[in-house]
Amino acid sequence: MLAVCPECVAGMGVPRPRIWIADGDGAAVLGDRARVVREDGADITRRLSDACTFLADLAVRCGVRCAVLKERSPSCGVRRVYNGPRLVSGCGVFTAALRRVGIRVVSDERFSLQVRVSGKRSR
Repeated sequence: MLAVCPECVAGMGVPRPRIWIADGDGAAVLGDRARVVREDGADITRRLSDACTFLADLAVRCGVRCAVLKERSPSCGVRRVYNGPRLVSGCGVFTAALRRVGIRVVSDERFSLQVRVSGKRSR
């Protein structure tokens, strides 16, 4: 298991101001067609993109085959992300980076549901 937070790796700290993807989703950010902004308006696209790309490469080197990511996060959303106060369809930047290198991604919400349905928990 490899536990990582792209926003922390990007130097944003905890707690941190809210961030969101403007004009697209994570795949658009990696393709230079959208940007990531902090609630104060600062553009943090490059910082977050670099962190996500670094972590995706690390995951490949560590043999990761699947990632469970936090839904609705601008970094880790699998199906939905925030664009300002609006929740929109799309994936986060880290999700897009992992998909680019062939790593399967699963939403934490879907993973939690699967664990509850099966009744099994691994240690």
